[in-house]
Amino acid sequence: MSKEERIGVYEGLSNEDYHADSALGSSSVKVVLKSLAHFKSYMSEPPKVTKALDFGTACHSAILEQDFNKYTKAPDVRRGTIAWKEHQKTHPDKILLKPDEYSSVKQMYEKFWSHKIAPKLTKLGKPEISFFAVDPITGLRVKARADYFVRYDNKNFVVDYKTARDASDEGFAKAIWNYRYDISAAFYMYVIELATGVRPDDFIWIAQDKDPPHLINTLRAPEAMITRADARVKHSLGLIKQAKETDIWPGYDETLREVELDDWAIRKEESYE
Repeated sequence: MSKEERIGVYEGLSNEDYHADSALGSSSVKVVLKSLAHFKSYMSEPPKVTKALDFGTACHSAILEQDFNKYTKAPDVRRGTIAWKEHQKTHPDKILLKPDEYSSVKQMYEKFWSHKIAPKLTKLGKPEISFFAVDPITGLRVKARADYFVRYDNKNFVVDYKTARDASDEGFAKAIWNYRYDISAAFYMYVIELATGVRPDDFIWIAQDKDPPHLINTLRAPEAMITRADARVKHSLGLIKQAKETDIWPGYDETLREVELDDWAIRKEESYE
């Protein structure tokens, strides 16, 4: 079987090989929530990695994989300067972190492993397992890569580590909506079920503040949230299938309409009255 036809569960698959596989991941499916035109653009030209993503990747490597070789401390200079580029040349395969970022990763690592719950959740499972399957409804090949997949006490659950600007209950709830982490969670659970034949019992986020004191919040995705998001996942996959068959990729509605604030924003405004 070629790498373009992976099906099943893969342990030890590199992050590069996972992302190079043409199966649909949660990021591409979330783009459909904006429009199919956005999806087509995303698939032809994926977005570039940002410094925020680099920082998150470094945290994942250190905290979840215990791998401290994927990143290095750069000189205390601005990105893009000659000194920065020279350092990059001598470390072509590493993520360059500014000194304060490098220090933050170390502090976040220490805070994580001293937490009451977070280390127990991860020690029970295996990191960075890749799952590949075929969606039986659309025939599309899909993939998911779990930060940690845990089997414990006759239960399976997924643990997803996220760095956050605000890891509090309210702050992370907003991040779930803004970044559609709920869609990712439902997509992961669906792909894992297809690949293994067993649906995970739970999806758990470990959210950690990027800024000091780098506090950690462990949060479980409610069943109702997963159910709503799962319906969006199935709908999005159906839209992708239809667009591929018709080669029609619509964008935004081109009529003049009114815009409304989300319910949570309205409630927030009303609380000030």
